[in-house]
Amino acid sequence: MSRSTSPLTIVTDSSGAACLLTADGVLDSSTYLQLRDAIVKAALDEPQAVLVDVNNLDVPAPSAWVVFTSARWLVDTWPSIPIHMVCGHSATRRTIASNG
Repeated sequence: MSRSTSPLTIVTDSSGAACLLTADGVLDSSTYLQLRDAIVKAALDEPQAVLVDVNNLDVPAPSAWVVFTSARWLVDTWPSIPIHMVCGHSATRRTIASNG
């Protein structure tokens, strides 16, 4: 497991077939690239899937959710690893869905 030090913490667990990233903190313009790059790096290791737990993210601007679209775009052709978000909050899922 690895841990970063910033307003956004990303814990990586790649012990199974899928890679689980658990993001905690603030997702905004100052942390957007950190999360996108962590997702892309995880996908480049070619697990069966990359799962991103967003339950503990604070996202002040709903447009920041496009970080997942950006990451997916970067790995779409190769290695073509599925990226899935894990979110237990229905209001957050609606916000994500309405922001692409």
